[in-house]
Amino acid sequence: MKSFTKFIKSKIFKSITSLKFLLFFFIPIFTILIIGSCKHDQIYPDVCFETEVQPIFLANCAISGCHDATRAEGGYVLTDYSNIMNKGIKSGNASGSKIYKAISGNILAESMPPSGPLTTEQITLIRSWIESGAKSGNCNTSSCDTNLFSFSLNVKPIFDTYCVGCHKSGSSSNINFDGYSNIKAYLDVSGNVTKIIQAVQYTSASSMPKTGKMIDCKITQMVKWINAGYANN
Repeated sequence: MKSFTKFIKSKIFKSITSLKFLLFFFIPIFTILIIGSCKHDQIYPDVCFETEVQPIFLANCAISGCHDATRAEGGYVLTDYSNIMNKGIKSGNASGSKIYKAISGNILAESMPPSGPLTTEQITLIRSWIESGAKSGNCNTSSCDTNLFSFSLNVKPIFDTYCVGCHKSGSSSNINFDGYSNIKAYLDVSGNVTKIIQAVQYTSASSMPKTGKMIDCKITQMVKWINAGYANN
């Protein structure tokens, strides 16, 4: 009877020991899996290729002698959606897209544009576009409000996206729209307020941007800001 009891106790002890081992081994694994399943992928805002991304490529990359259809430097033509998607863009994966790595400085030997880096806002916009699927025609203009026209939140991003690529320090145009002080210096010159308003409204021979007219809401935001005294607000 004693030997039987001893046998039972031995079996119970081994079972408990095995259970402790299993719990010790598997609980951390289950914990890691549960924590991992709770993580959510970052949500990127939808970006309109035609009105937000393409102007950046056209003004900074698809210029004469670089990535236009004639030169196609390095085999890259960055003039339109099909060509941009043809090489260097991995939909949903900005960090794996060679074009993004070049403009964000992650390929030091091939950092682009050679004339100087894009603004942080432009790089972020392109990243969001790629991560959200690198789609074309995803253009919802309802988020643009003509009653909002502060420089920092509404107008500066317009200049950065549509103007700075061609009009910055050292550019052949001799016009610098990179930053408030440069924009103000330009607008302070007699006649330039009328000139820039007519340019963005496409009512003059020197209409801007050359890549195509901006949506009406953005034009209105810029014009309202200028007519209100172009404050650094």
